[in-house]
Amino acid sequence: LAHRHNLRQLAATPGLRLRVIARLVPAGHPRLRLLAAGPVAEAGPGPGLRAPVDLGYHRLQRTDLTGTDLTGTAADPAASNAAPAPSPVPVEPSAAPLHLLRRRTQAALAAGRPALAQPGSVETDRQRLRHAGLSTAADLLDELHRAAADRTRDVFGRLRPADAERFALAWLAADHYGDRAARALCAAAWARQDSARVA
Repeated sequence: LAHRHNLRQLAATPGLRLRVIARLVPAGHPRLRLLAAGPVAEAGPGPGLRAPVDLGYHRLQRTDLTGTDLTGTAADPAASNAAPAPSPVPVEPSAAPLHLLRRRTQAALAAGRPALAQPGSVETDRQRLRHAGLSTAADLLDELHRAAADRTRDVFGRLRPADAERFALAWLAADHYGDRAARALCAAAWARQDSARVA
């Protein structure tokens, strides 16, 4: 694939300065999905790109990189005598278990309310969410489970119709919260990385 080849080519060139267009992937672990890259204006000496490239379509060649030798390493003679650049401060990835809530909402989409209606099926996930400080997520998961399992009987012992509106509202609340919380955690993790680089 051109995309995989291009990423390997860029990663094999130390000190490469790029301007990128990327899509932020909202998740517990912050990620950027690179779409395109181009040269940095007034970047100075050092390796760079000659022209903008679509990383998913164009296949990068060594000639597309400036300031490198044939092996792809930086050709600046001063760089060989300079001390290596300090590595960025490692940032602990977010361990928030939001995937537990997302997994339940996706299971409800795939298999309907019976996937969540079993007694005790979400107790472990609810405890893990509370232990991680996500009490709102735990409450939403609890309400989703109760809405799925809420099947009362009439005086003759027959099951009453399920409350579809309650289940739909519980599912929407859980899914919306999971999406917004994942985006907020992802943005916060990137902000911590930026502050670590500045420090």
